[in-house]
Amino acid sequence: MQANASVPDFTITIADPAQTPYVGSLSSANYAYIESPTLAYRYFDLSSTKIERVRSWLNNTLNTHTHPQVYNNPVKDELNLSFVQKESGDL
Repeated sequence: MQANASVPDFTITIADPAQTPYVGSLSSANYAYIESPTLAYRYFDLSSTKIERVRSWLNNTLNTHTHPQVYNNPVKDELNLSFVQKESGDL
């Protein structure tokens, strides 16, 4: 199977929320990523027990999640590189 060269690769870049344009006064965001080629910003409050999406920006729309999307009880993978969902939260 060959990749379709006309479809650009989807990429995610980890970013410091303070260095992105849409974090604003959202002080709880301590983790962010940027999606491309369709530009989007996702902001999270990351702790040792959960990851909570608190803000996002896509299609010129800024969303502050008043009922944040939460992944409870995250566990790290074997290489301690990323979180995986263990239980469903408010999605």
